[in-house]
Amino acid sequence: MTIQLNNQLVRRALELTLHFTPETSIPECYKAFVAGMKPHHRDSEFIVKAFVDKVSSWERTVHNLINSDFDVCRLEPVLFLSPLISEANCEDTEDYNYFMEYLEYRRYVEDCCDSEYENLMNLADEYCLEYDKLMKKDRKLKNPLAQELMETGEIELNGHQIIFWRGHTRDTVLVQQDWNRIESFAALNANTGNEMGRVVFSGIFQIRRMELATYASNMGFRVQAAVNGKTNLLVYGSENVGPEKVASFLKQRELRDDIQLMSENEYLEMVLDNCLV
Repeated sequence: MTIQLNNQLVRRALELTLHFTPETSIPECYKAFVAGMKPHHRDSEFIVKAFVDKVSSWERTVHNLINSDFDVCRLEPVLFLSPLISEANCEDTEDYNYFMEYLEYRRYVEDCCDSEYENLMNLADEYCLEYDKLMKKDRKLKNPLAQELMETGEIELNGHQIIFWRGHTRDTVLVQQDWNRIESFAALNANTGNEMGRVVFSGIFQIRRMELATYASNMGFRVQAAVNGKTNLLVYGSENVGPEKVASFLKQRELRDDIQLMSENEYLEMVLDNCLV
């Protein structure tokens, strides 16, 4: 079964499921949700996968969720509750109306408890909020320069052609998640002397970002997630370069001279010069 949920709704649906799951049946990796704490970033992929696995055997999940037996088909709105831009208003979408019918049935026919009803309503509200954001397309970045760069789409900077996100989100580049993941900055930098300074990677690269970062560590760079006053090098990929990182780079370049911009090919040439491959 294919799950068509964005990250926010996956989290909400998982919280909803856990709310009605007996404490003794909740795996250890879910405990952060129950305690109301945000899970560690490294756990997020396992949490999403666990939810997908849960849905694939939905009959068992139904029993844990509402403690009653009924036609599994009625839960399809929960599984596929993902905004599709086909109507002007959220309330006009087929998914929303189907889900609200299910909600009313749970409340007034099967007499669900107040807490379950409240959670289901919250899920419907989050669907509408997400739908409105997609319709308005007005998600603004906090950094005004980064917002301007994103709206521009791409810029040329000292001979470097930099292509930004252009409205992409983590979901739209989901296939790149593993490719772009750096497993642990702490482990990567544990044996780095920082002789070469600090480096940040942004965008989609020809080789895995973890491999690029390992080369950097071996050369004596300390690898960072964000550009700041200590960054010495920003390496950018062929597309989907983060506008906030470039905006921070431009700000730092106005303040000091010891920060550079480098393409992936230039970076790999530096790696070859250091005889690392």
